[in-house]
Amino acid sequence: MERITVPRTNNLGNLCPDAEVRPISSLGAMTIAAYRYGSRRNRNTMPQLDALSDVYSLEIHATIPTPRGDKIVMDLWLDRPRNAKDFHVHYAMVDSKFQGYGIAPAVYREILKNVPGMIISAGSAQSTGGRGIWSQLSKFDDVLVYGGTSSDNVHELFADDELGELYSDEVDEMYESRSFRAFAIAR
Repeated sequence: MERITVPRTNNLGNLCPDAEVRPISSLGAMTIAAYRYGSRRNRNTMPQLDALSDVYSLEIHATIPTPRGDKIVMDLWLDRPRNAKDFHVHYAMVDSKFQGYGIAPAVYREILKNVPGMIISAGSAQSTGGRGIWSQLSKFDDVLVYGGTSSDNVHELFADDELGELYSDEVDEMYESRSFRAFAIAR
């Protein structure tokens, strides 16, 4: 995974009032829902979340109700190449007003726990915030974060609180290797 820099200012706006969504979970007042799907069979319908084999992309919003409508707190786009089992994080953005509260790792966790068979993989290039998401995600007891350079060279990954990113005693220079991949699944 390569280190990259991304601007921290994001105003994600409000969810379109007539948007069709599929609820995934909730965290307090926040609702986590799939907003848009891409399906290999029919691109114009929203397939069930318990049938992921047909889904190749998901746009997920975490929202909170406000007097002006549902405020988008986090936008997460996941995609999956043909024949892959994992959904790759294309991007994850948290509205600037809500950054630093641990929302992104909590949303990832809720998705992993509530969408059967979900495996999320980190992008090959990660911002400081992205590395922090994965570091915090590895601290949840009900989530397993692992990674490696190939399917036969996989190790559990842990949070390095000092650096705010993942580490493993068995893996050197994971952030300098484009072939290194990190994954998360529910335990």
